[in-house]
Amino acid sequence: MNGRARRTPRYITTHYANRGTRFLVFPQVRSLSAFRTPETIHLAARPGTIQAGPRDAQMSVVDALGKRPYFSDGVQHASPPYRGPRSRRPARPQRGHFDHIRPVPATAREFSAATVYAVIRLTLMVWEHYLGRPVRWYFRRAFPRLEVIPHIISGTAYSRPGYIECGVLRRGRRVTPLCENFDIVSHETGHMILRDVIGHPSQPQSVECRAREEAFADIVSMVTLLHFRKVTTHVLRQTHGNLFSRNVLSNLGELSRTRTIRRAFNDSALSTLDWDPDPDAFKYALAAPLTAAVFDILVDMYEDALVGRGAIRRKLAQASFDSLGREQRDVQRLFDEAYRRRAPRFEEALIEARDRFGFLLARAWRRTSPYDLYPTVARTLVEVGAEMGGRPLARTVRDALRFRDIVPAPA
Repeated sequence: MNGRARRTPRYITTHYANRGTRFLVFPQVRSLSAFRTPETIHLAARPGTIQAGPRDAQMSVVDALGKRPYFSDGVQHASPPYRGPRSRRPARPQRGHFDHIRPVPATAREFSAATVYAVIRLTLMVWEHYLGRPVRWYFRRAFPRLEVIPHIISGTAYSRPGYIECGVLRRGRRVTPLCENFDIVSHETGHMILRDVIGHPSQPQSVECRAREEAFADIVSMVTLLHFRKVTTHVLRQTHGNLFSRNVLSNLGELSRTRTIRRAFNDSALSTLDWDPDPDAFKYALAAPLTAAVFDILVDMYEDALVGRGAIRRKLAQASFDSLGREQRDVQRLFDEAYRRRAPRFEEALIEARDRFGFLLARAWRRTSPYDLYPTVARTLVEVGAEMGGRPLARTVRDALRFRDIVPAPA
């Protein structure tokens, strides 16, 4: 398969509009003015097949009350299934759909339960398409279903064998449920996908392997986000097509208009990292160069598609990455002009790049082992790039990785 053989729906979020089950989700935090209204998505399940909870054969949302984390401070305190107190008002379908559940005080908990389910299921749908097969829980021998807890007494969200749990973010009187943050939930689902495809390690992993998984989980969320027409339209209008910039696509786990967990568009490189003896903290710093390199590959593929469509010149694509100061303003001015004249071509180019990129990653992950370090991962990405796009794409992948000091291992 060359990355284009399997036809990809333009936007998977609406592909099942005539036969799927409707849910409401916020693709970005609702404090951003462009995303204050939730989007309707259609999951690939016939209306009436998803039960109250929501619950299906693969996963079950449990609206636990006053629950502490299963895992904290390095200790596994308990495991699914949850048997404690829970809400007496689970999210229930109406005529087989869940889009009647609104993010208002009267149905706030039901909305949290419905939307976290929808984001997990959507992320699986997108990546099952690129992988060409269903995702199977890596923990299925111990836990037949994924248990999802929308609200726990914690300030973070995480995934471990058998469950995903989400805490809340508190800033003064403001409480933000992390289960309603698309990037965060999709990222945690990404861990589940990667451990199925790459494998779940039987022995402790190095911090570099853990960082690799963090980086790729970020990219899982990013690609899934690009299956919202509203997101694609917004990011192109926001940047006028110059994606080598800070925008809603490159801000990962955005918490508010001013707070972002990580940025895919960054200047990090392996040689510039400051060592942190705490591996749980250092893995995020170590992930940043790989996240940035893979983001650069996506944008390079997008700009190549723009050039191929006559939307921009090759010279502009080459200048967009490392421009500074006045030169950067000149680059943006040229993007402004090109986007004003040829906006539809920009959307077509981004969709093409999204899908080629998704297929490239899916193929590379299938060849990756749980213990592969960055040089081996880089070599695999370059090899897959060569298979899908010949020397030009292999060079694009190699250059993006080398720029971050990630040097492919010898063949």
